[in-house]
Amino acid sequence: MIVTVPKGRTLARTVDDSGIVILVVGNLRQWQLEGRSLPELPDFHFVGFDELDRDMLADIAPDVVLSTLMAADFDAVDVARCLSALGFKGRYRALTNVLPNPDAVRAEVQAAAAGLDFDLLVLDPNRSNGPH
Repeated sequence: MIVTVPKGRTLARTVDDSGIVILVVGNLRQWQLEGRSLPELPDFHFVGFDELDRDMLADIAPDVVLSTLMAADFDAVDVARCLSALGFKGRYRALTNVLPNPDAVRAEVQAAAAGLDFDLLVLDPNRSNGPH
């Protein structure tokens, strides 16, 4: 299953409205070097890929982990392998633009971390923000 996120719709509403805990994995140093600040959202936690470890996962206890499909120094396969090795049992979703073959990407990530609940969240700029 691929979930598309319409332009202008907030990710928090798209993922879940029930107060689940979401861990966002990204390149925080690069984000801050670009002058961006991290949003303050309830039940969202932001960490760098190099911060993923067993203690951090136990402390935050995320229901969902989010990352981009590809970052400058890691990709979804890296995150999936790490989460699998750490025994993560929640959902892992990678954000991406529209892809020509999302099934191939999904299969590659699932092969790298068998048993991990993985899927793509496709950011579709062509989809309207109307009722769903």
